[in-house]
Amino acid sequence: MAGRHPASFSRDTAYARSVETRAAPPIGDTITALPPPLSAKLQELTQDDRHLPVRLPRAERLRSRCRRRLVCAALRRRTPGKRGRRRRPLPGRQRHGGPPLARRRDSRPQHRHRTRSLGLVRQQSGRSPRRDARRWRYGVLGTPALRAGEALHLLRDGSLGREDRAPRGREAPGLPPRPHPGTGLRGGPGLAAGTRPRSGRDLQGRPARRQLRHDAGAVPADGRRTGADGGSGDRPSRVDFGRGRRAPYQPDRRRHPGAGDLSRRPVSLWPPPRRVEVLDAADPLVLPAGAPVALHVTGAGAEPAEVSEELEFALAGLRRALATTGQQLLPAGAGNGSGDGIACRVAVDSPGAEGASRVDVPTNESYRLRTGRNGITILAATPTGVFRAASTLKQWLTSRGRPAAAGFEAPATDIEDRPDFPIRGAMLDVSRNRMPRMDYLKRLIDRLADWKINHLQLYVEHTYAYADHEEVWRNASPFTAAEIRELDACCRERFIELTPNQNSFGHFHRWLIHDRYRPLAEVPEGFQHPFSIVPEPFSLCATDPRVLELLEGLYDELLPQFGSRRFNVGLDETFDLGRGRSAEACEERGKPAVYLDFLRQVHELVTERDRQMLFWGDIILEHPEVIDQVPEDAVALCWGYDASHPFEDQCARLAALGREFWVCPGTSSWHSFGGRLQNAVGNLALAATAGSVAGAQGLLITDWGDHGHLQPPLIAELPLSIGAGFAWSVEAAREAASGPERTEEAWLDHAVRLVYDGDETLARTVIDLGAIDLDCGGPVINGTALFYLLRFIDDDLTHRRFRRLSIGTLQRTYARLAANRDRLNQVESDPSHAALDWTCRMMTWCCQLGVARLAAGRGLLAGQLPTKVRATLGADLCDIAGDLPDVWLATSREGGLRESQDLLLRAAAILDS
Repeated sequence: MAGRHPASFSRDTAYARSVETRAAPPIGDTITALPPPLSAKLQELTQDDRHLPVRLPRAERLRSRCRRRLVCAALRRRTPGKRGRRRRPLPGRQRHGGPPLARRRDSRPQHRHRTRSLGLVRQQSGRSPRRDARRWRYGVLGTPALRAGEALHLLRDGSLGREDRAPRGREAPGLPPRPHPGTGLRGGPGLAAGTRPRSGRDLQGRPARRQLRHDAGAVPADGRRTGADGGSGDRPSRVDFGRGRRAPYQPDRRRHPGAGDLSRRPVSLWPPPRRVEVLDAADPLVLPAGAPVALHVTGAGAEPAEVSEELEFALAGLRRALATTGQQLLPAGAGNGSGDGIACRVAVDSPGAEGASRVDVPTNESYRLRTGRNGITILAATPTGVFRAASTLKQWLTSRGRPAAAGFEAPATDIEDRPDFPIRGAMLDVSRNRMPRMDYLKRLIDRLADWKINHLQLYVEHTYAYADHEEVWRNASPFTAAEIRELDACCRERFIELTPNQNSFGHFHRWLIHDRYRPLAEVPEGFQHPFSIVPEPFSLCATDPRVLELLEGLYDELLPQFGSRRFNVGLDETFDLGRGRSAEACEERGKPAVYLDFLRQVHELVTERDRQMLFWGDIILEHPEVIDQVPEDAVALCWGYDASHPFEDQCARLAALGREFWVCPGTSSWHSFGGRLQNAVGNLALAATAGSVAGAQGLLITDWGDHGHLQPPLIAELPLSIGAGFAWSVEAAREAASGPERTEEAWLDHAVRLVYDGDETLARTVIDLGAIDLDCGGPVINGTALFYLLRFIDDDLTHRRFRRLSIGTLQRTYARLAANRDRLNQVESDPSHAALDWTCRMMTWCCQLGVARLAAGRGLLAGQLPTKVRATLGADLCDIAGDLPDVWLATSREGGLRESQDLLLRAAAILDS
């Protein structure tokens, strides 16, 4: 119950708390005063904490169970100090006695208690109606098999947990809108698309808060100056938008022509610039319709023939920015009429040109952008700065501009900007089954450039087409050398450094499972590691000289395809080091020494090829005694993926050495279907702030695909954009980490404009799916409870990762997913919508599995569910697996698809067994 909105408490829970503020007798006395059957059940519930989402003191556990009808009814009748309290009638009974109300199974009782219970279901025993009305199925009557079958049936027809909801017309705060019974498995219960909650409440029924915008310099009505996200910063808060409190979304009028006075609309740029001044008193920038924009370049490349390749790339970005308004950028004085339009003046420094004036900006990516009646002016020290200014100009025109009688109009502004982290990178996992298509990668590179990312890595285990190792990548649809060179050129044109990434120690199991490479493994016979269901070789043997020969050949083939002088060699998560062939060496010298020797040998291979070595720093952080022995020019990558990761401590230890290091947070999309958006923002903000304080040179945002990469790629795009903004402007990260609370709605405008091309339906669905994990068994370390229900389907539910799961939370999640599917079905479908619809179906299936298993008992295995329940769940999962290719192939290659399907079919086979 900790962390829930106060409005989500039921009257029964509030009453139970009020009772405990009095001089209540000891809990044991209260329990023993109850009738024997009820007393025995309460004793069992009190002593067995597996029924609870978290471990609490006994008194707190009993208070939590007061949400259940069974305990609430007992306390209302038996707790001293509340005599004379008028009891509400039990469901199914008339107020003044008499026979029970006759009703169908799917009809609604006239009197309902809102207990927020676990979906309690009555059982008809064939005896007196009064006894039947007081006997409840949950944990009291019925076998586990009967409970599982009944729970799944009621969930699918929309009647499970009906007692959790208030009478018709008065929906309870904190619960989703009441589903109608009989809606079926596919559609499920939920709020119809387009339905708005009553005024003052969000879509979950909770009291709505004032919407916050990430707008630099916005001033609220009370006159207090706000931060970049619109909050005052004077009240305690946290990064929290998983549990709701959403205000009804109002479409951003900035995207629509004629939406009021331009100067009154707040600034909306991402990453947020250091200084933005909207010149209200100055005449706006007007781009005449049909007239080209005259380009004037001073400094380096004053004449078109002298324009360098890099400056041409920057000017191409400027052309793309002006193309959003329908304008052309042409050199001035070329006899093409460009002198009749507006002017765009670019002053770029040329240190080698005599007499060229210096441009006073602090870094090579710094710039100053001015717009107004006289045109557009960009000042930058390098072409890179010109390109960053072009990205800002593009956002300024699209977010603040509008068509006018004279052409296209945007307010006058003066912007100064520079980055906080010199290196702002993204890393995509292209080795866990999902290999992105080239067209998708190029679109993503364009987005990364708009977010001012300047570094990109593609994580490779076995997905590069090495000439002499076809058996490793044969079915993986790998990158070829030509494709890498094409991507490298695409990145270079957008001032992004494409850096090679080949894991070279652990995570080598894709190679070692083949007989040709198995002798190079640390444990050739196999090792049970977290990334495989069955034992298999995982790491290379650190003491085998043939390993270095293999790596040398791979590096000679891979590195020449990249223009970057950096190289990420991995070397992380060596779980089996010292458990096989290197055991004797580790016994003599210690594991840290053996690891360090291998790292030095790999470093020598890298430096011989004129590259700087990057490596994951988890092993040296675990063994601080060897940190100072790492080669001086090697860059340690400090990674961690939870919002509470100890970045401060780890960065301080690396900074004490006086060497270069980076911080590496993540998108939190893996081990989930819809992501973990709140954890992602907290993790990204913490990494940016801690890394900035410690002096990290780079921030690398990682996106992994563990266990099948079943989440659609678009799930990671929103946290990628947020992390890019934090890397450019650490102040934005500080505000997110310690400033006013950010809700789901606060990021909606950002997602609509900058990530999902104006598609509000897509943006809202991605944000809502990313918040479900907290309301459905979360937070869970490095994943979501729904995903783990599939991944660990052959385990029981007593593990701590399932501790917060309950039938009630799964039922509410089921309704929430149905509402998202309804929203998607209201608009014309496209590949992105289809991917999210498949994601909702997959999460819905996990809800059904969880309900059936919890109803049967946490200690039972999935294979012990009733035959009919297992057959239904297995058939549905096979249907979902069969539809996976339709959404997979829209953005990814065929390689790896079958392996991801097999993960789903394996779960179906377990249910069939």
